[in-house]
Amino acid sequence: MLFGGCSTQQEQNNKRVIDDTLNSGIEQNTKFILTETNNCEQTRLSYQFDILIDFKRYTDTKEKLDSCLLKIFIKDKVKKSTIDSFSIVSTFYVSGMFMSCDSMTSFTTNFNTDRKIVDNYFGDLVVVDINFDGKDDIAVINDSGGTGGPFYSYYTQTKDKKFIKDQYLTDSVTYFPDKIDKTKKRLTTLVVANAYSVGEHTYHLDRNSYKWRAIRHKIIGEQKE
Repeated sequence: MLFGGCSTQQEQNNKRVIDDTLNSGIEQNTKFILTETNNCEQTRLSYQFDILIDFKRYTDTKEKLDSCLLKIFIKDKVKKSTIDSFSIVSTFYVSGMFMSCDSMTSFTTNFNTDRKIVDNYFGDLVVVDINFDGKDDIAVINDSGGTGGPFYSYYTQTKDKKFIKDQYLTDSVTYFPDKIDKTKKRLTTLVVANAYSVGEHTYHLDRNSYKWRAIRHKIIGEQKE
């Protein structure tokens, strides 16, 4: 199976992708071509807001590298105005990712929650109350990953409806949790450890400090030398 990807190396070699005002400069450079693009609005993910994504994949025909730009706009459900937005740039995405609005999931509205989970893929973008405060948050793939599955960036919603990147969830939890325990305020991920076992990682949100910490890790399954 042939996959296309986006490289962090390309981010260093071509900073122009980051700034929208320089997108035209990329298109004028003859070695770059726009190979994938998608712009769609999804209204079935939250009762609090709608989401519009704008995705572009630029391919360097000389170096055989890709550079991707994903923009996410959070929209007011009634006024349709943009409440907030954020971008993810030049990360590795397999070809076809973010090319369909039906590839998203919501644990608030149960949109696509009946999908079969394979290799920790819960959707290109997931709406979920990840920090148990009653407000919908957003998890979005920032890297297609490897055998353990894709890596997610987490953006939590503030009181004024702004979305702030949660660095701990993004860098330490990384994967989307298989188990979300609202009562105990815990997240549990299951990630392939080797050919015979998986690693179970559990994280807890402290009620007082409101900070995450890892509380347990164990290997499940047969371990062989």
